[in-house]
Amino acid sequence: MHILIIPSWYKTETEPYSGTFFEEQARMLQKNGFKVGILYPNHNSSVLQFIKKPIFTRKQLDDNGLHTIYSNTKSIFPTIKGYYINKIAIEKYAYRSYLNYCRENGTPDIIHSHSVFWGGVVAYYIFQKTGIPFVHTEHLSSIINSNEYDRTPFINYLREVYLNSKRNIFVSNAYKRAIEEKYHLAKSITIPNLVNSIFFDSEGSLKDDLSTLKILNIGSLIYKKNQLVLIKAIKLLKNYIDCRIKLTIVGDGPLYGILREEARSDDETIEIKFINKASRIEISNLMKNNHLLVSTSLFETFGLTLAEAHASGIPVVAYKTMGTDDIMNKENGIVVTNNSPDEFAKAISAIYNQYQSFDSVKISNDCYEKFSEETIFKKISELYANVLQK
Repeated sequence: MHILIIPSWYKTETEPYSGTFFEEQARMLQKNGFKVGILYPNHNSSVLQFIKKPIFTRKQLDDNGLHTIYSNTKSIFPTIKGYYINKIAIEKYAYRSYLNYCRENGTPDIIHSHSVFWGGVVAYYIFQKTGIPFVHTEHLSSIINSNEYDRTPFINYLREVYLNSKRNIFVSNAYKRAIEEKYHLAKSITIPNLVNSIFFDSEGSLKDDLSTLKILNIGSLIYKKNQLVLIKAIKLLKNYIDCRIKLTIVGDGPLYGILREEARSDDETIEIKFINKASRIEISNLMKNNHLLVSTSLFETFGLTLAEAHASGIPVVAYKTMGTDDIMNKENGIVVTNNSPDEFAKAISAIYNQYQSFDSVKISNDCYEKFSEETIFKKISELYANVLQK
């Protein structure tokens, strides 16, 4: 079977770790005998970039056996009305890139798009031109937690993709229910993000050493990820436990300066470290060398880092979002429902005080049953087969 994946964001030279789960899903399919390609409609909305550089460029490469095409476009008009023209430019140039892909690799049996803008839009356009069926996985949290896409023309683009895909896939059950209700969908299913096998190969090994409580947080340094509350919680944590504390925050973003300033402390028993970027292997090693992961993110459609922590055998403290119901339980961590530093501090201290009761092997095994490549491949391959039979 030949699958063409069209993601809405993907790794680039400047952002080498963007969209890692799209590549991981592609390589999972390859590993199981599927022919797979990537077509990334990389759209830059900056009009300044339009002035400085060509509107259309294309880059093709063999990425360790994964044929990848970057269909690069730039905005022509900055206004809302301009999106009509920008969309046409994105679609038409991506379609030319698609034809180029087919000349070298053959025609795919199924197209699998991820998020509407612009992967889903391009997949629907190719479907209109060729009749190649497409399935669509939605990841974008702002479709639910803001009104950004509730206006014309975006609402129309969303409906076109959702109503014409052969199956709409959502990464958590709560997210699926919310989108179904909002857009009155019937042909939708839940298939969570997969957890890379490297995380199952590295179970946490700090169980017998709690002299320093080592806490990990992974996420962009933006308001939605809520790390300011986490840093305040770490300072309050000294009111509940008596040990050294080390917090490592992995991520980059506009709030770095604010968070760095908040992290300053005269307490020598508290260490807060920032890591700008980390590879998947580096993140796997960090999971293994920390006692727990804390996610303060205010909205997640799934919450991949939570599942990756569980794969590594460590418990999690997480703010309640759409993804937590599918991932969290009493045996693998604590869900916080009140977004306050003190509530997070109490939850972290509760984990610390009962740390020996967490069974790292069971946590990892339970995660494997739900989110391993083996589990996710079975669901996706069955979906593709069903689509082609109809």
